[in-house]
Amino acid sequence: MKRFSDFAQEEPVIEGSKAKMKEILDKEIEVLGYKLSSSKYKHGEECLTLQFEIDGKKHIVFTGSSVLIEQCKKYK
Repeated sequence: MKRFSDFAQEEPVIEGSKAKMKEILDKEIEVLGYKLSSSKYKHGEECLTLQFEIDGKKHIVFTGSSVLIEQCKKYK
């Protein structure tokens, strides 16, 4: 018999130094992962945590951008 843990998917670890969206505009980044969650600041809205690498360092950025959220859902 299989256990529940055999079916459960682990959440990817999203780590890195926090960056602001304006710091990465017009720069080439390598997206490593993302996580969708409920926004802590806007009730009923989603928040995207995006993990990326730039210049060999891992960073994360938080955004409520509906365009980026929909793209992550579409190209999962």
